[in-house]
Amino acid sequence: MWRIEKFETLPSTQTLAKQRAAAGAAEGLVIQALMQTAGQGRHGRSWQSLAGNLYLSMILRPKCPVRKIGQLSLLSGLALASITQRATQEHGRRTRLKWPNDVLLDGLKCAGILLETELEHNGDIKWLVIGIGLNIAQAPEGASALSLPGKTKPAEPADVLTALLAEFQPLYEVWQQGGFTQIHRDWLALAHRPEEKITVKIGTRLEQGTFQTIDEFGNLIMRNEDLELKTITAGDVYLEQ
Repeated sequence: MWRIEKFETLPSTQTLAKQRAAAGAAEGLVIQALMQTAGQGRHGRSWQSLAGNLYLSMILRPKCPVRKIGQLSLLSGLALASITQRATQEHGRRTRLKWPNDVLLDGLKCAGILLETELEHNGDIKWLVIGIGLNIAQAPEGASALSLPGKTKPAEPADVLTALLAEFQPLYEVWQQGGFTQIHRDWLALAHRPEEKITVKIGTRLEQGTFQTIDEFGNLIMRNEDLELKTITAGDVYLEQ
C-alpha cells in the first residue's frame, strides 16, 4: 500500500504531506527527506533534523471518528519501538514508550511522532498525516540514537523506513478490523509501570501523580496527589529519573 517519495532536503515532510493529503492524495503516500530545514514537533516545537536520521510523514485515511486518533498514536509508537528493540536489544540497550508519542532508548528520547488531521463535517477523520522522526546515526544533546559508536555502521534511513512500514502495516490492518486490544496490551508492556510517578504538563500547568493505565481511546489515566483518577487527552509526560 506504500508509495514513497524521497527528497534530499525539504523544509518539512509534514508540511508537504499535509498539502498532498488536502489535494486528495490516496492513503499510503510516504514523504521522506534525508534532511529537513524546518522539521516540526508537537505543540509547534521544532525538530532538529541531523544528517543520517529518518524523517518521514505518511498519509492515512482511516474511516473512524476523531476520538480514536490516540489509538493510532499508540500504534505508531509500538511499530517504532519494535524496530528499535530489534536494532539495539542484543547490545543491552532498553527501549521504552512514553505517552503519548515518544520512544525512549536507555531513558533518552530517540523518536517522536506528530499526528495532524482534517475532519469531515460529521467529525470523522478525512485524512491523517503521521510524522515520524527517528534518530539513527546521531542525536541532539540530551537525546539518543540507534547507532553504536565504534561498534557498527549506522543503518541506512531507507532500510529503517522499509522495516518500519513492514511493522506498521499489519498493526494497521489489525486496527482497521477493530483489533486495538492487542496493540493496547503490547504498548503497555513497553511503557510506564503501574503506579510509576509521573508529572504531566497540561498547557502551562503541571500535575503530579502516578500512572494507572491507558484507556480504550489512547488517553492517559493518572491518579493525582488528591488520589483522584483523571483522564488526560493531551499533554506531556515527565518521568522521575
